[in-house]
Amino acid sequence: MSDVRNKGTDEKFCFCCGEIIKLAAEICPKCGARVTRLEELINDVRSKGSNEKFCFSCGERIKLEAEICPKCGVRQITYFETPTSDSSSLIFWTIFIIADIIIFFLIFYSLSQ
Repeated sequence: MSDVRNKGTDEKFCFCCGEIIKLAAEICPKCGARVTRLEELINDVRSKGSNEKFCFSCGERIKLEAEICPKCGVRQITYFETPTSDSSSLIFWTIFIIADIIIFFLIFYSLSQ
C-alpha cells in the first residue's frame, strides 16, 4: 500500500509535518510552523553547526546560546531551561508557610473558645 499524497497546483507540503497546505500559506494550520517559499529553501541550504540554531521567528542561523536574534530582535524561547532555585531559600519559604498555617490555626482555635 503506497502512502503517496497528491497535492494540487495551488498547494505545497509543510516542511515540518508534511501536511498539504495552500501555496500562499505562511503558517501551517496543523503544526503551526512558519513555512517559506520553495525558492527560499532552494537558495538557502538549511544546515547549522553544532553550536547554532535557527531563530524561530525569522529563520536566521544564530548562536545556540543567543537569547535575542540579532537579525529580527525577537527573544528566543528555550524549552530546556529550568529555573534555578537556591535550596536554602526554598527551605526557608516552606518553613515560613507551614509556620504561618500553624499560627493561623492556633489563633483561630483560641478565638473560637
